[in-house]
Amino acid sequence: MEPETIKFLDEKYPKEKRGSVEKLNIRDKGLKGHLDLREFVNLEKLYCNDNQLTSLDLSKNINLNELRCYNNELTSLDVSHNPKLINLYCDAELFTENKIIGLEKTSIIRLDCRGGDLLHE
Repeated sequence: MEPETIKFLDEKYPKEKRGSVEKLNIRDKGLKGHLDLREFVNLEKLYCNDNQLTSLDLSKNINLNELRCYNNELTSLDVSHNPKLINLYCDAELFTENKIIGLEKTSIIRLDCRGGDLLHE
């Protein structure tokens, strides 16, 4: 993770309290690079949109049911360890270019792909 991202998480969410966090709203905080959220084991809702994140580690967030990660620089998104995920808001390119890994392993009800062109002629 980028030093600024680590500093932000350490200041706002001390390591000893991360396991009890259920909702994480870190949208538009200037976060960059990789975001490792494995310590947030009880996370249910993640709002990390409008940053400059390139990747997310959600491998330990089995209770995650809502993810808003649009307006970032994600090159792929792995949700294969998030079986309770029902709401996903992401950039259209991730969906149209088949860069969402494990979508079939989720309980997805709402998939909102923002930007881009989902209709191809």
